[in-house]
Amino acid sequence: MKVLKFGGTSVGNSENIKKVVSQITSLVKSGDHLCIVSSALAGVTNLLIKAGEHAANNELSYKETYNEIVERHHKIISELDLGHAETDLLKTIDSLLDDIKDLLHGINLIKEYTKRSNDLLTSYGEQLSCNIISVAIRNAGTDCTYLDARRLIQTDDRFGNARVDFVTSNEKIKAYFEANNELQVVTGFIAVTKKFETTTLGRGGSDYTASIIAGALNAEEVQIWTDVDGILTADPRKVKRAFPLKEVTYIEAMEMSHFGAKVIYPPTVLPLIKNKIPIRIKNTFNPDFNGTLISEGNEDDKMVVKGVSSIDDLALINVEGGGMVGVTGIAARLFKALSRNDINIILITQASSEFSICLAVDPENAELAREVISEEFELEIKNGKINKIEVDYEVAVVAVIGEHMKRTPGISAKLFTSLGRNGINVIAVAQGSSEYNVSVVISKTDLSKALNSLHEAFFLSDKMTLNVFMIGVGLIGGTLMTQMQRQMGHLLDHNNIRINIVAIANSKKMLLDEKGIDISKWKQSLESEGTTMNVQQYFDKLIEMNLSNSVFVDSTSSAAMTDHYYDVLNNSISIVTP
Repeated sequence: MKVLKFGGTSVGNSENIKKVVSQITSLVKSGDHLCIVSSALAGVTNLLIKAGEHAANNELSYKETYNEIVERHHKIISELDLGHAETDLLKTIDSLLDDIKDLLHGINLIKEYTKRSNDLLTSYGEQLSCNIISVAIRNAGTDCTYLDARRLIQTDDRFGNARVDFVTSNEKIKAYFEANNELQVVTGFIAVTKKFETTTLGRGGSDYTASIIAGALNAEEVQIWTDVDGILTADPRKVKRAFPLKEVTYIEAMEMSHFGAKVIYPPTVLPLIKNKIPIRIKNTFNPDFNGTLISEGNEDDKMVVKGVSSIDDLALINVEGGGMVGVTGIAARLFKALSRNDINIILITQASSEFSICLAVDPENAELAREVISEEFELEIKNGKINKIEVDYEVAVVAVIGEHMKRTPGISAKLFTSLGRNGINVIAVAQGSSEYNVSVVISKTDLSKALNSLHEAFFLSDKMTLNVFMIGVGLIGGTLMTQMQRQMGHLLDHNNIRINIVAIANSKKMLLDEKGIDISKWKQSLESEGTTMNVQQYFDKLIEMNLSNSVFVDSTSSAAMTDHYYDVLNNSISIVTP
């Protein structure tokens, strides 16, 4: 059996659902034994949460959000051309929508929106989508059954991110599938306690549902169908030259998902490792592409670094003081205090001198963490043995990840060299003895530059992108542009340097484009797309872009430009004056 999970974007509208149904029916006809798991329609979970929050706050706009959910599902059903099956499906969907309406009304009456209420409310997203998908599959000629995952998966009552009771769940899954051989369309994300209260497995939990079922049934493979071509070397929204990986190991996938890779939900891998069940990440909109295989590993895979990932929004808490040196139990007290208040620690590092312990937490928990730590060490702070606890909210974590990094010399050197060359200060460093990743804490403003410079260093080391900012494109500057255009091919082929013209400006107009300006028609682009020249805005944008390997070329004779040189150089941007 193969377990196929389809994400929200894969079933986000009627056309996408038709594609998914076509893929499923084709696989079934070719002889594949499948189980289907689906998320809610794209954006519906967020709409349900929004409606619940507004209802609790007595904002009557929750009714408008509810109507949007109703219209969205009705529209998709009408566009699927289901014929006679549409009438019965609408009855089922409208019954679920009525349940949502009643629940929102109840939340509005008591003015309270608990995690328990949220789990029940958001569970309807998957119930709605899977009912629609199952009818669409049957209407296409393939027998299937809608299956509510609450019949299979049992958890504790940690609402919002429930923990699975694998012993009970595995028994239920095995018993159900032994008695039911037809294709099942299973609701992702949702489960139930032993008291039959609805829980959820955390945002992204539909991936987890698929792996739980696959693990219990010792499936051949799990396929996660999404809207990208697999796991990429970096976030393509931040690193334009990121590319899909052919394969990664279970450990690499878990590390990358923890550090911001959104393709797979972190716990997904755990139920599959024991039986070595592979996961394949596939693109619903590019089904012929092989995607990324997640498995135990391949001895022929010699790629040392697999990804550069980040956690973009963090708070850094530093606990330091001379009174910590040589004193046993400081770390234990610190972590116990945070644990008692259910505060998750994302990153930890401690100086070997024992003078300081640095930890990163979610910004939403930062103030509570500061208060908890201050209370725990109140006496030490009062006596000056530990300094006042401070929080830095403007930080991010960047991680370089790869299982073959272990015992491979030079990884850290390349990382710090790349960051240092681009003027990026490292605030803290963390690396476990497993050496699967090296993590650095940096200023949030340097995140994009750090990701691009590290991606270039580890994946595109044979080629370097030079980001050029031109000001003054008259006789001298224009001649330089012509020379660069002539030499671009040679520089790329013989010197492995790719020139990216990011900005051009003259006394009247300026044009800035991080993706690059076509040098072959820069004059026309400046004239037609350029905005009114403003020197201060130009330099502000140059510094704000914070691109790696940046060069500012000043082809003017204006003294006004030199007034900005200090700021340019202070931001690790080179200056050339022809």
